[in-house]
Amino acid sequence: MTATTLATLEQQQQTLAAALFATRATPADPTPLDATLARPWAMGLAAYRANAHATAARALAAAYPVLRALLGPDSFDSLSRAYWHHAPPQRGDLAHWGATLAAFLEADAQLADTPYLADVARVEWGLHRAASAADGEAAPASFALLAQHAPERLRLRLAPGTALYTSRWPVASMILAHQTDPPDLREAAARLHAGVGETVRIWREGLRPRLRAIQSSDAQRLSAALAGASLQTVIEAAEGGAEAALAWISEGIREGWVLGLEPDPGEEPTPHPLA
Repeated sequence: MTATTLATLEQQQQTLAAALFATRATPADPTPLDATLARPWAMGLAAYRANAHATAARALAAAYPVLRALLGPDSFDSLSRAYWHHAPPQRGDLAHWGATLAAFLEADAQLADTPYLADVARVEWGLHRAASAADGEAAPASFALLAQHAPERLRLRLAPGTALYTSRWPVASMILAHQTDPPDLREAAARLHAGVGETVRIWREGLRPRLRAIQSSDAQRLSAALAGASLQTVIEAAEGGAEAALAWISEGIREGWVLGLEPDPGEEPTPHPLA
């Protein structure tokens, strides 16, 4: 293959990619591909582009089922096409595509009357990530570290995929309402109308991603733990002291989002004064 042939092939590959991710051209505004490919290729490109749009819609629907239900199938498919051109996938596995959809929704002036959609998308992406997060192994024996380290020198080890989202809207209620068949939206609609915000914890229970609206005290503790704060800081992050924090940690152990304890990196064992 000559250098000229290679250059021509590279040009065709570049124009193919540009045409695939370009918005639909009008006859007065042809794509650069028109000057490069013959008509049969152009017809094939149209079919390939249509298939790409359908694939994009299916990929986003898998990650954002509630958003699709809220928008309706036709509007969601239009959103998928627009997002495909705005943020083309950068890797072959489309399960990893869609992380910036919430920001894309926020920037869409047509959706200004439904600002809660972006937060629904954020939480759904958190659920999508939790579903494919690495498995975390519980280590109940690690709580014996309290005999070797002061709480200031320990950290909670959380399960991969555990996340926290705070919204001005009742996003947990809206998503959970769509998990019943048929969806019962009465409570979620009432909370939305009343302007009730919710803070959401996401975790994985077995192979199933879960979410729950939580109280501010639980959110404060989880926020500290997610930031890598010490166990002592987590205990002091909300009212109730050690007793309330112990109940919160016990809940996390039962549900699987607290895996155990670990010392701060580089810390030498320091016996707890009460050990």
